[in-house]
Amino acid sequence: MGEAAAELEKARQAIGSRVAQVQQNPLEAVSLLGLDKDFVESELKMIDSLRKGTAVTHHLEPSYFAAVKNGLDVARPVGVFFEGPVEGGADE
Repeated sequence: MGEAAAELEKARQAIGSRVAQVQQNPLEAVSLLGLDKDFVESELKMIDSLRKGTAVTHHLEPSYFAAVKNGLDVARPVGVFFEGPVEGGADE
């Protein structure tokens, strides 16, 4: 009877420890389903990045943005913004 009580106490402690881990970090619960919590965490971060619209900027090279900015600076003078097509040009 003492061995059964010891085994029961050991199981109770293991379950209590696991529940405490899940309470501290809810992603621990996915490991109970056989999923890797690091993988799930990275997928959740990617979904959040897509939701916020930062996914594209996180994956493009900073030099791309610098090149686009330089192209825009050359195409239009500083402080001039696109106001639509110009009608009645010099030839009209």
